[in-house]
Amino acid sequence: MLTRPPTEVDPEVIRAKIGCFKALKEVETAKVMARGPDMAKGLVDTPHAIGMTSMTVVEQSGGKVKALTVNSISAYSGECKKRPLLSNP
Repeated sequence: MLTRPPTEVDPEVIRAKIGCFKALKEVETAKVMARGPDMAKGLVDTPHAIGMTSMTVVEQSGGKVKALTVNSISAYSGECKKRPLLSNP
């Protein structure tokens, strides 16, 4: 699992918009990606990774990063358009 620092907007938005993430405790082995570009690179370079980033990263990844649907909320639905959960298939 790749994560962002808790003070960054990515985890703040995910926790606010997706109920099951509000009280989520991340595993100790989660790798903290300090900057957005670090997360983008981590998602592209790490097979089966899951992390938070923007749709811009998805769109510019050439299919290497895909948006996930969580609780029937698609990254393309508008609700999560700005900060979807993303993965490397």
